[in-house]
Amino acid sequence: EELPEITIDMPVSMVHMAGDDSLVLSGEDVLIMTIRGVPFHLSAGAFFQVNDNITEQMITKLLSVITERQPQTVLDLYAGVGLFSRFIAPVVQHLMAVESNPNACQDYVINLNEFDNIALYEGTAEQVLPFLQHDAQLAICDPPRAGLHGKVVDAIGSSQIEWLVYISCDPATLARDIHRLGQKGFSLHEIALFDMFPQTYHFESMAILARA
Repeated sequence: EELPEITIDMPVSMVHMAGDDSLVLSGEDVLIMTIRGVPFHLSAGAFFQVNDNITEQMITKLLSVITERQPQTVLDLYAGVGLFSRFIAPVVQHLMAVESNPNACQDYVINLNEFDNIALYEGTAEQVLPFLQHDAQLAICDPPRAGLHGKVVDAIGSSQIEWLVYISCDPATLARDIHRLGQKGFSLHEIALFDMFPQTYHFESMAILARA
């Protein structure tokens, strides 16, 4: 109920967030992060990968998958501020994104304002995906540590999606979801590991699944 007293002796941004309310204690409520020369507008409370160099390697890998498969329509679930969408939009005809965080959705609009081949849906993946009419050939999902909701797995399984790129920071939920997706007709084609958190046992995984 009482905000802490702070003393700042360096340029740092600090935002106190409580529910839907936020208060800037120092600096700005927005950061500008640059990935592969592209600036990203990032609001307090929105998710962003923490290791720039590794993030760029992940984007390179993702783009190689898209270049190889050449999908016309891509679905970006858990799209965040548009990190992956920003690099996919120039190379596909249509991109549909789903994100539940209102702040991240506002950032997404800013970060991809120059593109007109994008549709953004605000809501959780389990709320939006079962009712979303799409013809995506490839989907990207970067869910939180809890992994994919059962409704998302079902919706992917009943769709026409041929390739799925699943980015995960939790091997346990990734393994669980690969098994569940396997029951929907997908098989693990490739998996790449990225040392997002050096000198810890944590890593980021990128699993590429294909419809069998």
